[in-house]
Amino acid sequence: MSNINHLAEVYYELNETKNRVTKELKPINEEIKSSLAEVGLNKLDTENGYRIEIGTQNRSTVDEEKLVALLKLKGFNEAVKTIEVPDEALVERLVFSGELSPEEYSACINQKIINTLKIKKI
Repeated sequence: MSNINHLAEVYYELNETKNRVTKELKPINEEIKSSLAEVGLNKLDTENGYRIEIGTQNRSTVDEEKLVALLKLKGFNEAVKTIEVPDEALVERLVFSGELSPEEYSACINQKIINTLKIKKI
């Protein structure tokens, strides 16, 4: 068990360092991007041997509610799916009243257990 003591200490210290570095990097990241934007560059080779490149990622998502409303307004109802989902409140009442057994309900649950690690200094 002495190894676990060492591992806990190393993990804690590295995680604290990672968190500190992440906080320190954010304003530097913003300053670099801002400086390059000011001069209209997205790539720069520095005098001391570093290449800086500003990339762009498109993380767009569809606003499904807006799109459904638009499709209905335009009469494209066939482009809107109807998805059957259980009524959670009614299912709860069915289980509570005994009309649906807890075993039957449990058989419909896919459990996914995830182990997490949290180390704090005490």
